Amino acid sequence: MSYTVFSAALELSKLLNDTQEGTATGGSTTTLLDASGMRDEPDDHYIDGTIWFISGNNANKSAVITDWAYTTGTFTFATQSGACAAGNLYACA
Repeated sequence: MSYTVFSAALELSKLLNDTQEGTATGGSTTTLLDASGMRDEPDDHYIDGTIWFISGNNANKSAVITDWAYTTGTFTFATQSGACAAGNLYACA
């Protein structure tokens, strides 16, 4: 397997952290929504963490999480080049 900085950072996070993976149910250029109910971490749990965009418009990019809202399942981060959409795969830590 050929490693990129993106894939190496994600694999390292999986080894060192409680890295979670999921599928977006929607989003925008500044948010990723996962309303599946799979995330049960409290509000703000992921602030200053990392979100990796595994597929979709932002595939192979990552961003620092600036907010996490449990009740809506919404991650917030700096503006990305493309909008997150339903079906996009992601990981977070």
